[in-house]
Amino acid sequence: MIATSFEPTVLRVPAIGLAAVLAALIVIPGVATVDAQVTEQMAVQVSAPLAGGVPGPAPDGPVFLTLQDAVARGLEHNLAVVLGREQVRLAAGAHIAARSRAYPHLGAYLADSRNVINLEAYGFPVPAGESPLIGPFDVVDARATVAAPLVDLSLWADVRAASHGAEAAGATLDDLRDQVVLAVSSLYLQASAAESRIVTARAQIATAKALHEQAQDMKAA
Repeated sequence: MIATSFEPTVLRVPAIGLAAVLAALIVIPGVATVDAQVTEQMAVQVSAPLAGGVPGPAPDGPVFLTLQDAVARGLEHNLAVVLGREQVRLAAGAHIAARSRAYPHLGAYLADSRNVINLEAYGFPVPAGESPLIGPFDVVDARATVAAPLVDLSLWADVRAASHGAEAAGATLDDLRDQVVLAVSSLYLQASAAESRIVTARAQIATAKALHEQAQDMKAA
């Protein structure tokens, strides 16, 4: 909401999208009620990828947006914010990977085999009439291993670097979100001001038409 003491400003946005409507703001010369200097101060220079957006499902009809709705849509679909969120995930993954290399690694091994041994093949004499084969029998091999770097300062330096990288990515995302909020709010207020100028222009046209008809009536009389 723009101000809690007034009715919320609601813009009727066609299905072509908020960005196209805001880019096509109508300015009627001579009837603007907002000073041009103020309008220039409200303008926000939006650069790529802040100017880009991730398309979503197309609405079935006109969409009525409050300022809060417009900001929420901007934060959800703005390309810079989407890329910033991905960078945060990548930085968090890099931090986890760096920590995993510095911490101990546990390993486990389990194997089961069924064997038959021929004693004659190993050179053992076998009494006449007896089988030289022993088995079958099962052999189970279970092992556990622990591996850890004893002293490796470079690994812990990588962990600290990855941690700072994750913090930097989060701060960058916060900054991008602030820029998107500023840009969307400014464009929303410009659109609201343009809508007010259109209403004023229509009222002036209606007044001029009434005066013209009155003048024609007076001339005919």
